[in-house]
Amino acid sequence: MNEQELLFERDGAVGVVTMNRPEKLNALSPGIIGGLMKLAASMPDDQETRTLLLRGNGRAFCAGGDVSSFPTGDASKEQREARAGVSRPVSETSPALALRNTSKLIVAAIHGYAVGGGLSIALACDIRIASEDAKFGAVQLRRGVLPDMGLTHLLARTVGTSKALELSVRAGDGELFGAAEALALGIVTHVVPREDLEDASMEFAQKVARGPSLALGFAKEGIYRAVESSLEEALQFEAPKIQACFASHDCDESKHAFLEKREPVFVGH
Repeated sequence: MNEQELLFERDGAVGVVTMNRPEKLNALSPGIIGGLMKLAASMPDDQETRTLLLRGNGRAFCAGGDVSSFPTGDASKEQREARAGVSRPVSETSPALALRNTSKLIVAAIHGYAVGGGLSIALACDIRIASEDAKFGAVQLRRGVLPDMGLTHLLARTVGTSKALELSVRAGDGELFGAAEALALGIVTHVVPREDLEDASMEFAQKVARGPSLALGFAKEGIYRAVESSLEEALQFEAPKIQACFASHDCDESKHAFLEKREPVFVGH
């Protein structure tokens, strides 16, 4: 685990995990992604940690992918494949899949932005508690790519297909949605004042930690099996599509617009 970009400490039986790139609004980096996957992989052997609490340091939970690292149309095929994750099994590249597959229940404490890949990370958690200032959105369309990191699956499973598409279109047009709408849609389970988020999320995590861990783990697996086809199938669908997006004019345009601090002008290819 990257000791700087993903922090871990134990508070009793609660493992507190902090995404720690506050200067980048905790935009996803190899350190954060790799750290989450290593942490999830370590959970079966960690008998002291009974549940996880995931949060972000600074002003946001997670602002999604680091746009400045996106490959563009002049990048090599190998570079685009590596960034899209198409050249490796999704079990080796997806933090959402790793979090979903761990038997430990994960409580997400969400404040500020939870957008793009950050929304995927949040939805891969099991219980989501948001502060009143939280903002959500599947913003990948604004960057010229489809909602990835499992978000096509996770968002549709949470809010339904039509609403997932509506939210994606709105985010692609620059419109995020707030904590109250997220609560109404079932994206979060509780909304609290910003100053109460830490206590409220820890209180619920401790409630989980006090429960029967083996049975809770089985309950988690059983509940998801009951409502999901396969997150892995969704990720396998996304990988070649995201690779194609990286080769597009609109993805190039989005990166240039982002770096030049202007609105992107998309042309549809």
